[in-house]
Amino acid sequence: MWELRSIAFSRAVFAEFLATLLFVFFGLGSALNWPQALPSVLQIAMAFGLGIGTLVQALGHVSGAHINPAVTVACLVGCHVSFLRATFYVAAQLLGAVAGAALLHEITPADIRGDLAVNAPGQQVPLLCLSLQYFLASSIPGPLDKSPDVSDKSCTISVATRVSAQLSNSTTAGQAVTVELFLTLQLVLCIFASTDERRGENPGTPALSIGFSVALGHLLGIHYTGCSMNPARSLAPAVVTGKFDDHWVFWIGPLVGAILGSLLYNYVLFPPAKSLSERLAVLKGLEPDTDWEEREVRRRQSVELHSPQSLPRGTKA
Repeated sequence: MWELRSIAFSRAVFAEFLATLLFVFFGLGSALNWPQALPSVLQIAMAFGLGIGTLVQALGHVSGAHINPAVTVACLVGCHVSFLRATFYVAAQLLGAVAGAALLHEITPADIRGDLAVNAPGQQVPLLCLSLQYFLASSIPGPLDKSPDVSDKSCTISVATRVSAQLSNSTTAGQAVTVELFLTLQLVLCIFASTDERRGENPGTPALSIGFSVALGHLLGIHYTGCSMNPARSLAPAVVTGKFDDHWVFWIGPLVGAILGSLLYNYVLFPPAKSLSERLAVLKGLEPDTDWEEREVRRRQSVELHSPQSLPRGTKA
């Protein structure tokens, strides 16, 4: 319980609250249906990706910038955080997400906020009404053969059925869970790989890599589920709007994907050199053992000393 007595722990928990609030506020805000400029898939993907990248860069050194209950669970499975820290992080993330969605809901006009981009299988993405109405007006006689009206909020994917363009989809709950599983799996693998201090080469900027991973997930996942990869992001608009249809999908999919990603990286692909007792000590949140830290430093120095990269030039191993 030493973490509860630590000021750094309190700062980390607050950082998770603040980061998730900002992430949900900007992410959901990018998906609002403003009639003058309806959002595109690329715009939403870039907003979520840039949001994560910015917050990881800004607050990663304070809390690790999980900003996602699935990522926190993945770190717990990999024995990177204690049960206590994971519990406080998840609570802070959920509260921050709801606060961010509520703030966005209150400052957005009622005719614009809609359902706050709540996740649902078979997500419909608004089309650009101007381009679609021009196309329909030039090819189909009837009510649409008139000057385009960009304020027509009925211009969504369902309008495209007039020309037999079935752009909407009928994704089932099972398919949505599978998609969310793989989206979160690639995200967790990217997080562990880009932040692993054991990598000898320069892995680049973790914030940028993680941001790209989130954007990649949205480029595919939006058409299936609206793309969650984050239970807090899905819970927030559902709480504010009261829409919980198939909400379980956005908990089971990301959590299972995160656990699988953690198991793959931490126990199969690149397992750390920690004993079982050391792993259990991390999970229990025991106060760091100075002797163990000193042994770890000596072990790393020994590895560097005997590494082929550290040999003088011209010397053969």
